[in-house]
Amino acid sequence: MSLWYDESVNGGSSIVLILGWYGAHPKQLLRYSRWLTLEGYHVVRAIMPPKEVLGFDFQREKFVDRLLLKLYDHYTKKGFKTPLNVFVYCFSNGGALAYQKIIHK
Repeated sequence: MSLWYDESVNGGSSIVLILGWYGAHPKQLLRYSRWLTLEGYHVVRAIMPPKEVLGFDFQREKFVDRLLLKLYDHYTKKGFKTPLNVFVYCFSNGGALAYQKIIHK
């Protein structure tokens, strides 16, 4: 799994998780990430791989488990206090499928 971290230069304490659509490329999500970092948010971009979007439910759950663990590890090591203040911005089918699993955790 690949995550792309875009840190705010303003030192904000909120994190935005951008969940890309099926078939998205990291560069396509970068426009949204740049805008959010300028607004003071730390941004994490994630795209669920096609085999997990089209796969079984347990594969999506595994993806979300790894995603949340990496997100938590990255920001707690940076000194963020828990619970983390995370906003989710999801695109289309791939993002919505991941978000569905996140809210059921």
